[in-house]
Parts: sequence; structure tokens; C-alpha cells
Amino acid sequence: MIGFKMKNYLNYWKLQESIFTKNITGDHIYLSTGMRRNYYTFYNSIPIKLQLLLIDGSFAVGKSTFAKSFYWKLNEDRLNTIMINPHTKTLKPGWFFSQINQKIIGSEYKKGSYLYQIQGLGLSHQYLKDNKKHIIIFCDKANYLLEGRCKDELELFFNFQASNGFYFTLILIDTNIYENIIKQNNLSHFVTKRLNIPVLSTNEMKDYILWYISKSTITYNPFSHDALEIIANHSKGNLYKTNNLCEILLVIAAKENLESINANFVKNIISQNQLV
Repeated sequence: MIGFKMKNYLNYWKLQESIFTKNITGDHIYLSTGMRRNYYTFYNSIPIKLQLLLIDGSFAVGKSTFAKSFYWKLNEDRLNTIMINPHTKTLKPGWFFSQINQKIIGSEYKKGSYLYQIQGLGLSHQYLKDNKKHIIIFCDKANYLLEGRCKDELELFFNFQASNGFYFTLILIDTNIYENIIKQNNLSHFVTKRLNIPVLSTNEMKDYILWYISKSTITYNPFSHDALEIIANHSKGNLYKTNNLCEILLVIAAKENLESINANFVKNIISQNQLV
């Protein structure tokens, strides 16, 4: 059984080598022989102020596959990257902080009030500070987190970081952003109001939008006005005209498979002059 799984993983890696094909200069990134060097460079280039990243798209397939591939490539040092997976909307309060602490410093904290959780997060923060670590947290099926009972923890999480120095990047995958923002608007209110993240004007958005259309002879400049209009049309609403996009929030909306993003994804993430 182990051999069978390993064989599948090897085939999986072979298939995933096409995800990141070029870097910002257009040179090829060889994920087999040069994967460690290139991905450490990629990882170390992620700006410390990139607090929140959404990977989503109502038309996209392979969101989880894309994120897991990204996660495993960054996860050679397991202290740098962790994955949490809420599987139900009935998450108990304290689940979010508990997961972070268990996976960062391998400690379990007593169930109880948020005070325990904040103290635990404080220990994690001290550990990260002492070891000069920047942790990237991947959360797949994030709609369970946002629609469950952990929303208050997210607010505390960001407020804690603001007052103690920032060491985390939270990546939420599959948030149902179209349902949450366009239909209910509760997620946009949560991000912009409760987390107190500044909102961009329409003109400022162009520096933070990621857009790529695969299987097409036309490649749109992701920073162009036309690209913004295309995204707005494909998202079935006025998401990008309501100014509910924050300074450190990237929304990845792909018309087809998210694996098509490759170079544009790398370009935007490592462009520190725009994000920091």
C-alpha cells in the first residue's frame, strides 16, 4: 500500500510540474532538479505584510489541487508552512487557534475561553520571534471556517498580529467568495470592517489583481482596465466595482483551471514594491 501511494505521489508531482512554468523574467523554473533553490527563493520573496490571500473562483476547478501543490513545494521546512483543514461548519470555538499552535510548536492547549487561545498564540508568536520564522498557513475549504463559529478567532488573530508584530500569512482556499460577497456581502464586511483592513479605490486595485486566461491567443495584462472589466463580468457581479478589495487581499479568479495562472501568480506575489 505504501509503495502504491508513493507511486501515485511521483505521478502527481510529474503532473504538477507544469503549474509554475516561468518566473518574472520569463526564465523557466525547473521544478525537478532546481525545485529547492527556486522555491526557497519564491518563499523568501513573499512580503511579510501579505496577511491574507484568497484563492477562489466560481468558474475554476482544481483550487485545492493548486493550493496543495503550492503548499507541498513550500513545505520542505515544515515549520515554515502548515495546512489546516476544517471539514465541517460546526467547528467548535477555539479550533482555529488550537490548530495553529499544535502545528507550529507541537503543543496542545486546554479547551476553554479565548484567553487560553490568545495565550497559546502568544507562545507561538514568541517561538516565531525567537526563531525568526514567517509562517504561511493554508486553509482549504475555508468557507467552513468563515461560515462557522471561528470568525471571532480570525478577528482576534489579525488584531493580535497588529499589536505584536506580523509573522503569519493566511491563505484561504475555496471561500465561496462569490456567494459570500456578491450575494450576502458578509465576508467583505468582515474583511474590511471587523479586520480593519483598508479598502482600495478602483484605480489602486489594478496593482493587486491577478488575471490570466488559459487556452487563448489573447493574454490580458492583469493590471489593465480591460482585465478588471473582464473579471467583473466573469464574477457575475460588481465585486471589483464595489471597492471591497483590501490592500493585502488578493482574489484569484480564473476562468478555467487555476493551474493556468503560473507566471502571473509568481509575478504578483514576488512584486514586493506593490505589496509592501
